[in-house]
Amino acid sequence: MMNASWLSNVTKTLSTLVVCSATLFGAAACTEGDNTAGGLAAGTRPPPDPEDLVDQSGKGDGSVFNATRLTEDALFEDAGYLTGPMMQAFFEKSPYSGRRSFLADAVHDGVPVSTHIAEIAARHRINPLVLIVKLQVEASLVAVDKTPTKFLLDRAMGCGCLDGDPSCAAGQLGLVPQIECAGRLFRSYLDDLESRGQTVSGWKVGSPKKTSEGLSIRPANKATAALYTYTPWVLEGKGGNWLYWNVFQRFSNTLLQQNPNHRWIGGSCSEDRSCAVLDGTCLAGAGATAFCTQACDRYCPDSSAPFSSATFCADLGSSLSGIAGGFCMSRCDSKLFTTNRGCAAGFACSRAERFGEPGYFNDVCWPTW
Repeated sequence: MMNASWLSNVTKTLSTLVVCSATLFGAAACTEGDNTAGGLAAGTRPPPDPEDLVDQSGKGDGSVFNATRLTEDALFEDAGYLTGPMMQAFFEKSPYSGRRSFLADAVHDGVPVSTHIAEIAARHRINPLVLIVKLQVEASLVAVDKTPTKFLLDRAMGCGCLDGDPSCAAGQLGLVPQIECAGRLFRSYLDDLESRGQTVSGWKVGSPKKTSEGLSIRPANKATAALYTYTPWVLEGKGGNWLYWNVFQRFSNTLLQQNPNHRWIGGSCSEDRSCAVLDGTCLAGAGATAFCTQACDRYCPDSSAPFSSATFCADLGSSLSGIAGGFCMSRCDSKLFTTNRGCAAGFACSRAERFGEPGYFNDVCWPTW
């Protein structure tokens, strides 16, 4: 007579093998129940850099960690967020006491790794900073100033590194192949969420699922579901997706402190695609500095990126002649812009009426056209 427990275990194992075989070459993770092993196996990754464990909540622009909303979809998929030269400069003077990262001098096929990251990000429509943060979280490659071991470089993103398998047999070995693997994987997760409502391991937007430490998480958006598919851990204060969020905030603080509203509403632009906001428009008057905005009806989105202003749906027709309708404007913020009453150069802080809600006003940064 068959033992019921034995039969259950066999069924679970066979089910796991089916999921693994289906994703072996196209994903970094294999699933067994709620365990998705994206990342280096325990004991093979370096410990987090002490600087990465300094909680970034409340720093920069006051953002706080939210396990159900790790980032915004638009930010996660902003492939143009950083250029190759911007990444190269970041590696040459890293947030780790300003020392030169190993990545500043790393090349693949004679091409700087920073250029490869920009190309991979564009190919898979993923924010390049997401990939840089993963390089740090998985292998501390931004912090190190000397060439790491080949073993670590071959597994730089933990892509295809299943729990208990330090060989990373399910992934492609090598620094750039690992970055490519992670970019392709994140795109596949987002595409799955769009086409069938869930990722390969069952993460869905708005649906609760347990992480590997047993916490129930209800992802608020696709980006968060994708991140938990890659790394199904919260590990607040010590690792997992808390560490991803914390390092992303830290790197963003370094990159954006001198560039508020980067690619966001109120930020400078040269063309529409410079604006990483849904249906974004680069708006300019004659001879004026152009800025990012979008048409709105009463309300506007806000960004989770550090050093980004809150927004307001202003009735431009009441103040800017020749432009009718509601457009998203940045609110005056003296923490971001310590001079000029909380606005960037070329703007002035003044009252604006909300489009579609007469009588409701807020202080926004108007262009001085």
